[in-house]
Amino acid sequence: MAGSSAVYIGMPLGVIGHPSGLPQKIADGGRVKSLLEEGEYFVSSLDVFAGSSGSPVISLESYQVVGMLVGGEQDYWLTDGGCYTVKQCAGNGEDCSGELIFNLSSLDLLLSVLFE
Repeated sequence: MAGSSAVYIGMPLGVIGHPSGLPQKIADGGRVKSLLEEGEYFVSSLDVFAGSSGSPVISLESYQVVGMLVGGEQDYWLTDGGCYTVKQCAGNGEDCSGELIFNLSSLDLLLSVLFE
């Protein structure tokens, strides 16, 4: 079942989405940065944009869907000239707060309780 892989800090992740009206964007190289709210959510270092909410987040170890993107960083900054520019995180992304992911293992637990 989707989400059956246990999510852990450092787990390698990928995502597929259609952000900001762009063609399909595939991002890999992200990792789980932290687990939140008793594991119901986790934060990742995935490189995604607004409009990607609802996109599947995939474990790059098991190739299972482990989460669903629900929110994250501000993607664009308004320059002094009135144009928007893409925000870029330096180095390994530690200067950014990360992207919020709903952990699908929480959904597995809820469904097992509802349909047993």
